[in-house]
Amino acid sequence: MRGVLLGIAAIVMASGVIVPASAQTITPMVYDLAPAGKDSSRELEFWNSQNRPVAIELTSSRRSYDEHGVALDVPAPADFTIVPQQFIAAAGERKKVRLVYNGPAALDRSATYALTFRQVPISAGQADPKVRVLFEFTTLAHVVPAGAKENVELAAQVAGSTATLTFTNRGSRYARLDAAPLRIRQGGVDLSLDPAQLRDAYDLRWILPGETRVAVVPIGSSRISLAAAVESVTALDR
Repeated sequence: MRGVLLGIAAIVMASGVIVPASAQTITPMVYDLAPAGKDSSRELEFWNSQNRPVAIELTSSRRSYDEHGVALDVPAPADFTIVPQQFIAAAGERKKVRLVYNGPAALDRSATYALTFRQVPISAGQADPKVRVLFEFTTLAHVVPAGAKENVELAAQVAGSTATLTFTNRGSRYARLDAAPLRIRQGGVDLSLDPAQLRDAYDLRWILPGETRVAVVPIGSSRISLAAAVESVTALDR
């Protein structure tokens, strides 16, 4: 699974039963926290719009990405207090969950965590034991120290009709790459990628501090020099 998971992340089933993604809703899905103080906590809402109860457990993991956007999660149960960590939501019920960050407070750059709502089976007695549908939703918590800023550098290399774009975040804050059109101008060349392309075609959503992301994009008749300069990357403007 590549990139940021903003919806149903997994379905495990032993029959043809499928629960639609819209059957569960969590808000917000992405949010910032401070490493200490009153802004180091957040309340999330889980809405079970199914016509049956579901049992949920929450887990926390420290998240990073490889250069292709594949998420790498390392369990970090001690970095968050989650109340409640397990619950049952009745049909149509909304449940509030409080997250409190209690990991390292002295951060020199932002840290990203995956907070996952995972369904666990409920024994229904007369239910067919072969029918089992499980889902999980992953929300993202960015823990951002005061004064942290993104600083994304871009290098481009042309091979035939494609350009390999290498983004490196040398700043101290995560950066959104799909928040606005990304434009590269160099020597009369004007290469523009819209947010939908960045997100869906190239899986470019986030770049965390110290990380590198690589995307190969078609450039048609345009040409970008090996020393491409970025005059305007609007997605990174704050």
